[in-house]
Amino acid sequence: MDLTTKRVTDQGHFGAGTHTSWTFRSGASAGSAFLPLLQVDYDVPVDAQNAVSPASTHGVGLSVRMQDGMAAPRDVSPKVAASYDEGRTWSVAGTTWQGHDSRCTTVVERSARLHRDALVTLRVTAIDAYGNSVRQTVTGAHPRRGTEWALGPRCRELYR
Repeated sequence: MDLTTKRVTDQGHFGAGTHTSWTFRSGASAGSAFLPLLQVDYDVPVDAQNAVSPASTHGVGLSVRMQDGMAAPRDVSPKVAASYDEGRTWSVAGTTWQGHDSRCTTVVERSARLHRDALVTLRVTAIDAYGNSVRQTVTGAHPRRGTEWALGPRCRELYR
């Protein structure tokens, strides 16, 4: 199952679009039943301007859960990648688990070639013990400051 969203508003310039794909097993049910759709929640350490610092890395907290009303997923295995060029190229980000639930922290590295402001696009893929999976791409999830912060013309052009 696939879902694509696009936000067009003067109120926000970031997180302008998502593309989410789910795979899951289903079958006949005697009554209504929830679909086992994994959900991804993000915790990005942004400042008052919704940007992350120009440091060489920044952490992003991730939680993978089932939709409300369902038990937590088991043995979730996430993969995270970041792009600074609108998804043309991707860099794999490492993940570290926090406890025994479905929360982890991923470390996103800034490309050595990146010195200017840029919008970070995130792609998260997760699969649980039952084979349910989600792949979500958040276009322009948040800006990353360059060595001199001012939302550059390319960022402004993308999200007007």
